[in-house]
Amino acid sequence: MKLIYSALSLFLVTLMALCLGDSWLNPVQAVTGLFGTSDAYTNLVVQTIRLPRILLTIAAGAAFGMTGCLLQTLTRNPLASPDVIGLSQMANVGALMFLVLFTSTGGALLFPIHYQPAPAICCALLAGFVLYLFSFYKRVSIHRFILIGIGINALAQSMVTLLILLTNKRAAQAHVFITGSVQNAEYYQVLVLGVILVVLTGFILYYHRYYDIYKLGRATSIGLGAKYQKIAVLTLVSLGHK
Repeated sequence: MKLIYSALSLFLVTLMALCLGDSWLNPVQAVTGLFGTSDAYTNLVVQTIRLPRILLTIAAGAAFGMTGCLLQTLTRNPLASPDVIGLSQMANVGALMFLVLFTSTGGALLFPIHYQPAPAICCALLAGFVLYLFSFYKRVSIHRFILIGIGINALAQSMVTLLILLTNKRAAQAHVFITGSVQNAEYYQVLVLGVILVVLTGFILYYHRYYDIYKLGRATSIGLGAKYQKIAVLTLVSLGHK
């Protein structure tokens, strides 16, 4: 029943988002515009402007929820989030380094802005590798994992502040990446994020039984045949991509 209620709520919120905006549309117009059977203006508003933003928002929300669940399972802490252990901030560092390093003296970007997520993902994966190296390599320690993550987060925050000061004319773009925006959402972005979500969902479904055992601790997990170390590494890689 919870799944049905969640799906119904998502449908109603999506319909409301299609209706609301500078140009009000009634539910019938929103639905007909969604299928391209309304007038040209309504089709444009629904399919080109509002629908990509809604889909990208839904996909991003699902990604945040899944990564939060993975991290809480990994740390066995219901309050854990990617922000706490520095993954999000390190992604911001990578995105800002892209703006600083690949901006010409005239203020123009040497590469299209679409490549900005690539260094962000690389820096997040680097943070995950450091966390693994000092927290899970040879000897597992969840407490050390959290403490090192907090240290990485503090270091990354200071680097973000410095890089924002160095971006000068690109500071606005830096703030947009850090805070997030769906203003310029496009369908290809929804497709890319959707593929990542499908892969991550498959990963969770495949290892879900091991995650239940993982919560019992390293010794019990190994005794029951769960690949404790492997699950920790794969989870950190998944978090880095998100």
